[in-house]
Amino acid sequence: MPTYKVRMLGIDPGYGRLGYAIVERENGKETLVAAGCIETSSNDAHEKRIRAAGRALEKILADFKPGALAIEKLFLSSNQKTAR
Repeated sequence: MPTYKVRMLGIDPGYGRLGYAIVERENGKETLVAAGCIETSSNDAHEKRIRAAGRALEKILADFKPGALAIEKLFLSSNQKTAR
């Protein structure tokens, strides 16, 4: 039987803290390849924070070359501060 392998990038969005994980799935078994948190300074302008997070994600994409992407949907309730 042929080997089936895919590398995925999962993102937990945020501009203060953006979590990510690289997971590889081969023949039904998942393995964590890398994980981390991209943090930006609350003292910086919003656009600078977004740009910094984008550059960090570009490096992750170049380093790990995932074939699939999953982004967690942001859920806001009464306390919107938790989305920051």
